[in-house]
Amino acid sequence: MAFFFFFDNENICDFVKSIFLENGFDCNVSAAVQPKGLPLYMVKNRGFFNACVEGVRFVVVAVLGEESFDAEALARQIKKYEQVLTRPVAFLFRNSSNAQRKSLIQERVPFIAPTSLIYLPFLGVALQNQNRAAGVRNKDDHDLPKKMTPQGQLLFLYMLYKVKDSYVTKARAAQETGLNAMAVSRYSRELEKLGLVRLQENGRSILMTCSDNGTSLVEKAKPYLINPIKKRIIVTKDNLKETFPKAGESALSAKTMLTAPRIDAYACQKKDLSPNVIDYTAGLRWFSKLELIEVQIWSYNPSLFAVDGVVDPLSLYMSLKEFKDERVVGCLEKMMETVQW
Repeated sequence: MAFFFFFDNENICDFVKSIFLENGFDCNVSAAVQPKGLPLYMVKNRGFFNACVEGVRFVVVAVLGEESFDAEALARQIKKYEQVLTRPVAFLFRNSSNAQRKSLIQERVPFIAPTSLIYLPFLGVALQNQNRAAGVRNKDDHDLPKKMTPQGQLLFLYMLYKVKDSYVTKARAAQETGLNAMAVSRYSRELEKLGLVRLQENGRSILMTCSDNGTSLVEKAKPYLINPIKKRIIVTKDNLKETFPKAGESALSAKTMLTAPRIDAYACQKKDLSPNVIDYTAGLRWFSKLELIEVQIWSYNPSLFAVDGVVDPLSLYMSLKEFKDERVVGCLEKMMETVQW
């Protein structure tokens, strides 16, 4: 299958910029001069554009004429472009099939296919956009998200606990949360739509701050928050070498008068758990409860907001709020009433 592109330079700049803006990313695009030191086939019928998305600069190579498709050849061309241009490079195609896009991804060739997919591994971005080129907009496109994603919740907790009523740049938020710049940009806009944060331009930077303080902000966020627990496993104490913050009833007992559970619970994200840890959930009858520990695997890093070796109260609340035990529910409500947000 051949590729065709029929826009002039100005339209391509506007077109590429709009793709990123519609997905919530700050973006600037401008026409670039044709680079020297490249073979004729790598510059003929191709347009070159400088792009900057969330502070990351790269070059977009638009395929302007008809070309045969060869993902391996395009992968080699990307390497050559990057050697000459000394920055990341992505192709811009007008049309592409599912099979072609799959082969490009397998070869890790960055590309923008406006009708369907943005794949930029150097930015950590892979976005689907099936209806854009046809001008079809889903009626729910502008609706508020029903629930936060784990990354969105991580960013919200960072704003709640660390930023409060001060201001922070997206770059600093990315550095302190471990999220990439694109994720911070995307989820800050999502939080803005939910009325949880405010974004303010400051020269070339965008500053973020909480839209409310304390309890009112937490109450506004509650309907959108998720349970951070992805999985629970049971391990033996001597098999767990890492130190993780207390979670579950163990954490609640540290904050209230709740009696501590017989099996202590701790939380971590999957990548921090040793692959050598053995899950004994199916064989509990062979162990004394005093030998065991429950490990909750969370969808974000619980250690980021832990205090005194205990997970943060809002995440703890979300992990226990569906509990049926009246003692747990009562202590959970008491904890939430006493937290100084």
